[in-house]
Amino acid sequence: MVFVKSFVNLLKYKKILMLRKLLTYVLVFFLSFNLYSQGVTKQIQKADESFRSLAYAKAIEQYDAILKKSKVSPEEEEFIKLKLAECYFLVKDYKNAEFYYSNVLNNNPSLKGEDLKAYLRYAQALSSNSKYSEAAVVYKKYSELQDQDKRGEDFVKLYSNVEALTRNSGSYRLEYVGINSGFADFSPTYYNKGLVFVSGRNKNPGIKRIFSWDNSSFLDLYYLEDLKILGNTEGVASVSSSNDAIQTEKSKVNSKLGTDFYTPQTPNDVATIAHQGSDLINGSKNYEENSMVDVKKFSKGINSKYHEGPCTFFHDGSKIIFTRNSHSGGLLSQKKDDIIRLQLFSAEKTKNDWGNIKELPFNGSNYSCGHPSLSFDDNVLFFVSDMPGGYGGTDIYVTKYNNGEWSKPQNLGGTINTRGNEMFPFIDEIGNLYFSSDGHPGLGDLDMFFVKMDLKTSQPKGKIRNLGAPLNSTKDDFGMLTDAERRIGYFSSNRKRGGSDDDIYKFTRLGQLYGCRELIVNVKDFSDKKNLEKIRFEYEIIGDTKSKNSAITNSSGIVKLCLEADKEYNFYFAS
Repeated sequence: MVFVKSFVNLLKYKKILMLRKLLTYVLVFFLSFNLYSQGVTKQIQKADESFRSLAYAKAIEQYDAILKKSKVSPEEEEFIKLKLAECYFLVKDYKNAEFYYSNVLNNNPSLKGEDLKAYLRYAQALSSNSKYSEAAVVYKKYSELQDQDKRGEDFVKLYSNVEALTRNSGSYRLEYVGINSGFADFSPTYYNKGLVFVSGRNKNPGIKRIFSWDNSSFLDLYYLEDLKILGNTEGVASVSSSNDAIQTEKSKVNSKLGTDFYTPQTPNDVATIAHQGSDLINGSKNYEENSMVDVKKFSKGINSKYHEGPCTFFHDGSKIIFTRNSHSGGLLSQKKDDIIRLQLFSAEKTKNDWGNIKELPFNGSNYSCGHPSLSFDDNVLFFVSDMPGGYGGTDIYVTKYNNGEWSKPQNLGGTINTRGNEMFPFIDEIGNLYFSSDGHPGLGDLDMFFVKMDLKTSQPKGKIRNLGAPLNSTKDDFGMLTDAERRIGYFSSNRKRGGSDDDIYKFTRLGQLYGCRELIVNVKDFSDKKNLEKIRFEYEIIGDTKSKNSAITNSSGIVKLCLEADKEYNFYFAS
């Protein structure tokens, strides 16, 4: 009995030891899992902080590392992938943005409120990747989920027949100009006999300043002294001035180029999709391209340590209005949630440079102002802002210059501004306003539009028109600069390599100003309604007998005509 009792006690003791060990294992596992879970949470919080600070390139690396190296819950995985999609969208890497949006949204997640904009951006990424039919489906879904935002309906209508924006692509000849570099080059404006433009090229080899949004370089103003270097300048307007205030700094003439516009590989053509991090965000990795034409850095007084952007000149060349980072609290002082705004400044030409730099009075500390364009008489200024009370992300505003004072800015209204982004306005000498938008239906990302303006009332007096291909593409197209007849001019686009690698293009109009619009004519017998084949008829623009032309119906009684837009026609059929 003693033996049996002792054996039973021993078993109980062993069971107690085993139970203690088991509890210890469970406790250690629980603590380890809890610490592991806290570690993932902290990693996500750090990535979120980068995202809130607009450091999207850094946020991409952080979110990507969490997916690769950490075990996350299904909810966390969905959250991270949506954040990655948004980051890639904002740095204009639409291949990767599409990948992550489709990965999440095609599973019909339960999204509410602002999160529903993921469908809008997914549709925009698809259109920028030339997937118009797929984009139409997503736009339709977005419109159903966000019944107060109807812009998707217009895109669905356009994408049922994109040919409307591509049929006149032969109307313009485009040239990739020699002032471009391997960095962003955009928003040219006329000055003296040349061009002033924005560029991210860095002429100080020992200094590398990086913009955390997408790891691109900070921007300065540069100057091409003589437009004749770029070819025919017939019909091009200019701003008169001396070139005393230009700081000379020649570009390298020898270029290091790939065999075509798409060398080396970029996020738009790599074989693998996603997980590219920030290496390829700024167009492509290890890509170098030097300006083929001598350019000069514009003004030590205006170019500062950080961003200077699009500008416009008074037409006698005595004053400039330009975009710059705000200096509130010290230039680019980084508090935890601080966002540095863009503001508009003016400067006056001095003997050797530009001076008397002043802020325009309507700048604000909680919104941005930029992208100025002056009317030909210097009395009306168009600019872009996200100030409170607008229609969407950024809107176009107008202010008038009277007796040396700027009037209170007025929003151009809902005909021009949308719930999307309108930006980069340019007003020509007869009051045609050109601007870029992702809110009006287009071929993808920013498209260029124009509308005739009444400069006295600052209101549009015609319909808004998409400029169509080839001026517009599936990528960003913006920064138009041209004459009243749009015979010759310049614009900016990142169509070559995507991302933030913007380039300046020259265009020459070869065809009609408004192109043509397709009209299908079906000729039938009045009595029996049968189609009539081989019927010849004539047509002409009303009031213009010299425009008379003729056409013949086919075997189905139909003929397609391409008629000049914005014209009314008379048709003549023999009895």
